Amino acid sequence: MTTPPDVRTEVVALLADVDMDHATHPREWMHRDGRALTRDELALIGTATEAELTAFAAAMAAARAAEDEQLDLVEELLALVEPYIATMPEGALLADVVPLLTPEQLLTYDRLFKALTRPEDPAPLACCSAGSCGAPAPGPVPVEIGAAP
Repeated sequence: MTTPPDVRTEVVALLADVDMDHATHPREWMHRDGRALTRDELALIGTATEAELTAFAAAMAAARAAEDEQLDLVEELLALVEPYIATMPEGALLADVVPLLTPEQLLTYDRLFKALTRPEDPAPLACCSAGSCGAPAPGPVPVEIGAAP
């Protein structure tokens, strides 16, 4: 996503980090991690232009679309392994299903697993998602079958 020259990225990033859902007044807004906004941050938000608000809305729409796509991939992966899960003992890992998959299913599993563990297009404004900030991307995380998320 390219940013027009009249859009201050720090304003858009700050707007993306503000939890506005649980507050009725801007003085009650918080950062998504629960920290209160500073006076300077509130003042910066108050200077947001129409172009910056439009950029923020577009970034949030893109992030929602990326989340929806990830959810679709998870649902497809679950549908693929679901027939095998019943045969697994309690505490088995998703990787334990792999040897049971057909060659065609393995290709689908590989495509889905790669898309879920290393997205090619990280969600806008998401720092360190799949190494987008320069940090190494995280490796696969074992998923225990039957474990609560």
